[in-house]
Amino acid sequence: MARFYGARTASRAYRDRARQRRRAFLRGGIKWLCYAVIALLLCVTEGTLFAFQGASAAAIGTPYFLPAWVTAVAMLEGAVGGAWFGIAAGLLSSAAGGDALYVLPVFYMLYGFSIGLLGGHFLKKGFWFYAVYETAVCMLHGMFLLAFSVISAAFAGESFGVVLPMLWTGILSDMIVSALWCLPLYLPLALIRRITKDKTDGVQSFPS
Repeated sequence: MARFYGARTASRAYRDRARQRRRAFLRGGIKWLCYAVIALLLCVTEGTLFAFQGASAAAIGTPYFLPAWVTAVAMLEGAVGGAWFGIAAGLLSSAAGGDALYVLPVFYMLYGFSIGLLGGHFLKKGFWFYAVYETAVCMLHGMFLLAFSVISAAFAGESFGVVLPMLWTGILSDMIVSALWCLPLYLPLALIRRITKDKTDGVQSFPS
């Protein structure tokens, strides 16, 4: 009799673990699908409302939505997840903006990997840490765009005295505007995390 109840308990524990694994897999799939859908919506927003066209002097004038979203995802998913998501977001942004920004997957991967490392080290995932990370990435992305545009202008034979002041003034304002525009992206991030959170796994819930 004791052996029968022991086997029954072991079988029930196995079924419970299998059910938990299926639920965890489903939650993970839903979470990453939401990340991807929001990235696509942000890319469409850049391509319609903000007329994203690439890294030319006339086109720089868009909030850096995708770098900020990569920052948000990497803060929660770590260096590896952030790096892979950065590559995917960079490919999406490059496809939407033409071939002028073929280096974007590399930039976005660096954003995701770096923020993932910082988030994992400090173990702080609240709004204010997101604001700091996101602002830093927007500033860094602006500097990358500036360097890329200057190099493009040099190959095109344009005068630095004409191009550089225009680029610097435009990108500086874009970096500041981007840091402010991208702050609300924390809201869908917190919502996704809360919806897909397993309340039975013993892990501290994500602060909202």
